[in-house]
Amino acid sequence: MLESTTYPGTTEEEVLPLMQQSGLRCADHFLAFSPEPEDPDTRTPAVHHPKAVGGVNAESTAVAAALYSAALEKLVPVSGARVPESCKLLENVFRSVNSHGSTT
Repeated sequence: MLESTTYPGTTEEEVLPLMQQSGLRCADHFLAFSPEPEDPDTRTPAVHHPKAVGGVNAESTAVAAALYSAALEKLVPVSGARVPESCKLLENVFRSVNSHGSTT
């Protein structure tokens, strides 16, 4: 499971080949991305925030969703790892842009 902010494609383009080079296969192991919970402007516990999760294949998504569903109220399984990678990047940009206030 990857959670750190990264560019869309990291899970499939960087981590998956490293797994395969080491002899690990997604048939035996699972690989997914789900962004770390971060909401500095609220005191609501992360367990209450929706969390996207997507794997490099359907089985990886299902296993990751099962793992997180034990601890989180709202899980959003998506079509692949690029979706939550993109979500996290957009969330960070939105927060950065809006944290500086309006100049108009």
